[in-house]
Amino acid sequence: MTIPEYVFAQTLKSLFEPIRALLEDDTVSEILINGHDEIYIERRGTLARVEQRFASDYELLAALRNLSQYVGRAVGEAGALRLAPLPTSCWPHPSRP
Repeated sequence: MTIPEYVFAQTLKSLFEPIRALLEDDTVSEILINGHDEIYIERRGTLARVEQRFASDYELLAALRNLSQYVGRAVGEAGALRLAPLPTSCWPHPSRP
């Protein structure tokens, strides 16, 4: 049984709620997540740390695993998701340390 795309899209929106405003901000060119509580954005060529946080590493990992399922790629211990757009047309590049 295949889960409909709109279900994945709604799930991803929910799981990425802590950074949803950043994902929807057209002035943000890149989001870098180094951990659940260490998030940076690039805006107009300048990198800045932001206040947004995931509640825990578990919450961040759950979001990344759901994203990997959505795009059909795995997040391994040292792997990364690359070149797979979110429903918002953003291109994530998450990796796990």
